[in-house]
Amino acid sequence: MGLLDYVKLRRAIILVAHIVLIILAYALAFILRFEWQIPPPYLSLFVNTLALIVIVKGMVFYLFGLYQGIWRYVSMEDLLNILKATIVSSALFASGIIIFYGHGFPRSVLVLDWTFCFLFLCGIRLSIRIARERFYFLEKIFPTTPHPQRGYPNRLSLSKSQNLKRRLLIVGAGQAGVILKSEIQSNPKLNYEILGFVDDDRVKIGARVQGIKVFGPINQIPDIVKHYNVDEVIIAIPSANGKQMRRIYNICNKTKIKPKSLPPLNQILEGELVRQIKDIEPEDLILREKVELDKDVIYKEISGKPVLITGAGGTIGKELVLQLGHFSPSHIVLLDQVANETYITANCISNRFPDIKTTVCAANILDKDKIRRIISEYRPQIIYHAAAQKHVPLMEEDPAEAVIDNVVGTKRLMEVAIKEKVPKVILISTDKAVNPTSVMGATKRVCELMFLGLKDFKDSNTSFISVRFGNVIGSSGSLIPILKEEIKRGGPITITHPDMERYFMSISEAVQLVLQASAIGKGGELFVLDMGKRVRIMDVINKFLELSGLKKDEIEIKVIGMRPGEKIKEELWSERDEIMPTSHPKLFSIKSNCAFAYDLWEKIGELERFAHANNVPAIIYKLKEMVPEYTPSEYVRKKWLSP
Repeated sequence: MGLLDYVKLRRAIILVAHIVLIILAYALAFILRFEWQIPPPYLSLFVNTLALIVIVKGMVFYLFGLYQGIWRYVSMEDLLNILKATIVSSALFASGIIIFYGHGFPRSVLVLDWTFCFLFLCGIRLSIRIARERFYFLEKIFPTTPHPQRGYPNRLSLSKSQNLKRRLLIVGAGQAGVILKSEIQSNPKLNYEILGFVDDDRVKIGARVQGIKVFGPINQIPDIVKHYNVDEVIIAIPSANGKQMRRIYNICNKTKIKPKSLPPLNQILEGELVRQIKDIEPEDLILREKVELDKDVIYKEISGKPVLITGAGGTIGKELVLQLGHFSPSHIVLLDQVANETYITANCISNRFPDIKTTVCAANILDKDKIRRIISEYRPQIIYHAAAQKHVPLMEEDPAEAVIDNVVGTKRLMEVAIKEKVPKVILISTDKAVNPTSVMGATKRVCELMFLGLKDFKDSNTSFISVRFGNVIGSSGSLIPILKEEIKRGGPITITHPDMERYFMSISEAVQLVLQASAIGKGGELFVLDMGKRVRIMDVINKFLELSGLKKDEIEIKVIGMRPGEKIKEELWSERDEIMPTSHPKLFSIKSNCAFAYDLWEKIGELERFAHANNVPAIIYKLKEMVPEYTPSEYVRKKWLSP
């Protein structure tokens, strides 16, 4: 049976079911009114008015869309719609009775008929939903949709293994847990049997959440798994930070079950939940406490305004574009040299937020004339400057490229923004700009100095704000993807130094910081996130091995030595800086106590000339002059500064 035939058959069955229920409710109203002995005159009245009530109610039910709903997903909104439909249809029928039969019609029949009709229509829908949620075989015998080739499955062909459900324990009886429970129960094809919840909330322990028991606290998972023969555990706490996830994972690790997890709640609400259930990843165990945004402030800052993102094809740029969509800008301009990736991101935004206009501009940030034309045409109110050369070892090999892309590109963007009177520009900076030991870090520090140096520039209507953060988990070429690939290949796992430590944050968290800073910044600030403690890279590797089911002696861990420009421990601010609180508890403003050179822009001009001439020794000395805390790496000293 084809899909079109199936739809027609389904609608016919629903129509017939409604007619039967209308007749049954009307008949039962007469029977109860006359206590099971209907007098002949009233029996004749019942027969004569039967066609009228079927036609009136049938048409009203059609107008209210009662024949279109999917019964196994019946909700309170559907029940309210049924209430409205039965009231309107009963009122119209009563009006017809008065017109054709006067006041000789028993009024109690009208009340009883409305009551029974409402209860029957609600009851059959709720019964179907309960039956499909509780009894898996009904989905096999009476499928929601036919198989595209085979049509309806043969009841006798069902194998025993198809009816075996996986026994599921849900960690977390909050909103996400309830959403997960409802999704599983409304979709029998998932083949789960929900045994219960575990939750540390004492109020919930021992209670039932929508009919499902909360067995106890999370630390009882091993006992519950053993006692109830649990097959699978899903962690439904999207707000859990790395410390909480590590605790839950370690408890589950006492059993032989590898837990799965859910994405953040906003992603759950945007897509099909079950497809988003995933295995626990190492990055889930190292993430810090989630950042809570002041969304009202961000919405007020961004809503209805055109915005532009440079480097929109990169990891941070793409995430910026996606998160900006939640705050309703009027227009998002995506600027990058890599047009393909940027175009894909623009399509994603258009699908998610069709009311937001998007424009892709393939342009080099160094092309000042083209950047001016783009800004002049689209008039962005906020520019997020994410375009940069960020690879530390590569920029040690080519310092001129680092200066041209990072310093010169930023300088030209600033000049255009000032001339075109862009209200606000946000610089994406890095913790590698603090006491830099790399060319890349030194160039990003110069960019910060340029933004800070324009704080008191009287001739500018543009506010310049810098945002500094640590390593972004999952970005291309970063630690996590490399480790995954090395483990997938069977090793060896390479590490530059066993004592190396880094700050880590998720891509979404980094972008949230940028949006929050752009909303509260007035100009001339350098913001940084309270990122908690640094994480040892070796601890990350150990978590990877643990989640992969490997032991340390089963795969080689090879120390290859520090790469040019790397530091053992990154920093978020220097000892000379003064850390100031802001209106956001996790966001700080750095008051830099460095002395700004009166000839900063003259030195930047010299640096640009050295870069275009590829005079690397002059570049290094000039960077050292502009950023006194910069310590060139041994590699740079030997390659570029040795006589």
